Amino acid sequence: MKRLKILLPLFFLAIHAIGQDIDTGKKHYYYKRYNSAEQFFHDYLKQQPQSGEGWLWLAKSYAQLQKADRLNDSLSKAPADIQDDPYFLLAKGIQSLLNKQADASRVYFEKAIDLTKGKKPEIFSTVGDAQLLTKEGNLDYGIEMVQKGLKKEKNSSPLYVVLGNLYLAKHDGTEAYRAYQTAIDKDGGNAEAYYQLGLIFLSQKNTDLFIENFKKAGSSDNRYAPAWYELYNYYRYTDPATAMTYFKEYTDHSDKSIEQEYGYTDLLYLNKDYANAINHANALIKSEGMKLQPRIHKLLAYSLAGLKDSANAIAHMQDYFHSEIDSNIIVKDYELMADLFSSQSGKEDSVILYYSKAADKTDDSLARRNYFKELARLSNLKQDYAAEAKWRGKFYDNNFQAKNIDLFNWGLASYRAQDYHQADSVFGLYTEKYPDQGFGYYWRARSNAAIDTTLAEGLAIPYYQKLVTMIANDTLNPTSKKWMLEAYSYLAAYETNTEKDYKEAIGYFDRILEIDPQNDNAKKYISILEQNLKHESSSN
Repeated sequence: MKRLKILLPLFFLAIHAIGQDIDTGKKHYYYKRYNSAEQFFHDYLKQQPQSGEGWLWLAKSYAQLQKADRLNDSLSKAPADIQDDPYFLLAKGIQSLLNKQADASRVYFEKAIDLTKGKKPEIFSTVGDAQLLTKEGNLDYGIEMVQKGLKKEKNSSPLYVVLGNLYLAKHDGTEAYRAYQTAIDKDGGNAEAYYQLGLIFLSQKNTDLFIENFKKAGSSDNRYAPAWYELYNYYRYTDPATAMTYFKEYTDHSDKSIEQEYGYTDLLYLNKDYANAINHANALIKSEGMKLQPRIHKLLAYSLAGLKDSANAIAHMQDYFHSEIDSNIIVKDYELMADLFSSQSGKEDSVILYYSKAADKTDDSLARRNYFKELARLSNLKQDYAAEAKWRGKFYDNNFQAKNIDLFNWGLASYRAQDYHQADSVFGLYTEKYPDQGFGYYWRARSNAAIDTTLAEGLAIPYYQKLVTMIANDTLNPTSKKWMLEAYSYLAAYETNTEKDYKEAIGYFDRILEIDPQNDNAKKYISILEQNLKHESSSN
């Protein structure tokens, strides 16, 4: 009895393997589950090595997976007595195409047709379809073969799909559309035909029609995963909830892959299911190891940011920047990093660093100017006036929306940074653009006074004089009063120390007293200068 218990499972396993229906493998292939198809036919041929059809479908599966070496190895082990089987010859033809031996492939294909006396439409269909498997295929030859097959079976919906695929590969959308539509006319449930029509409309960006046809493909045969994939792919950024529905249909009817795990994790994030997105991302980190796609660190960072966990979000963004190539990093990534650091005290330098990276990366001129403005504000808070002047200059340059206040702030930051020559240039531009405003002349005067500290060159004189002329007849407000007093004081000092014109200097101090009668300094200097004039008079 013990021996019987051992033999029974082995016996039933052998019966099951031998009894596998080859159509199961064909369905895997039709639904584009190529890994499952490869595994099925590999196992099938272990039990049915004489099946030429099994070898053909194994060859087609390997071709779709671009596994030429595996196909070469497998066909070398085929039994000698099936070498002239028509289906095996088709497999050899596909092998030749994969090995870039187009002439040899045609010999095998023609021999398969001759052996079946040209009476089997599926032979012609296979030859036509084979031309699509590699770049070595001859599309015109494929079309010729399919058309011969259609002469034998005019109502074959699958043949029309192959014909459409060949025309589509030739970029003849009109003939491809006609072939797919005929396939549907012959069989209204042909999911592949609807799917291929959807691809045509997708290439034309005709949203309504590609969605309609992909949905028809899915409703015709809900196991047709490629249609569900396209619907998921379209909706994932516009309607993540709908995309999740289609994604589940796609994964339920397709080969499992690591790409699906990445896609599912993406969708969890897009649906703002941050906790589950984090869990799945961490699982990918554990399972993928060194093979992990860097963007998973980015997804974790964005998810953690969504949960207000800035510290851990920063750590994952740093991992992302370290592992990702620069061309894949987008502006929003730098902006996120800046925002994350801005929530932490003492990280102002990091905030500035990442906003500056965002400004360098963006192609949007308005966004760039906004970054410059924010960088200027942050630099001002740090009292780093040189940096503030740099960013305000960048904000102003080539900015048709810039206002006088923006130009003024640039000049003022330059002055505070003690870059007086730049400040003079900026306020010079201000006086050109706004000649009726005193701000430009006042700050130009102050900038030149800071350059000419000994008053030897009188660089500030023209600007103070212009300022006085502009506001002399106006009713003085606190600002203009301040300007006038400063201007007269500077002009008096220049006349006293540089020109030695004490009388002119007294005249400026008198004007100061007209504005500010209680100005003790003006009174004191007038007294001193008058004594100097008396001394000069008596000396003469």
